[in-house]
Amino acid sequence: MLTKSDKKFISDTVSGAINENNKTLDKNNKSLIKEMTDLFTVTNERIDGTIESIDNLSKRLDGTNKRIDNVLDNLKDHNGVLNNHERRIEKVEEKIFTTTTV
Repeated sequence: MLTKSDKKFISDTVSGAINENNKTLDKNNKSLIKEMTDLFTVTNERIDGTIESIDNLSKRLDGTNKRIDNVLDNLKDHNGVLNNHERRIEKVEEKIFTTTTV
């Protein structure tokens, strides 16, 4: 059988080992928490950067869309001018061809 001193020695040794283990676990937990926090910080920064890039791209696309709309509007105007020129040319051709055939 174990004596009181044997039981005390075992109890103290196990308690010491548990306390040392708890300190190591606490230290490891703090390190793990710091690493996770750093990882979340970096991830959030990257997400913010991506959102900013998307916003900038969206603004550039808006500008490009406006320029495309302007070009399309100008083409509509030019189409009207071209039709007007075609009509004028047809009138001139009618006058020239009717004059030469008479």
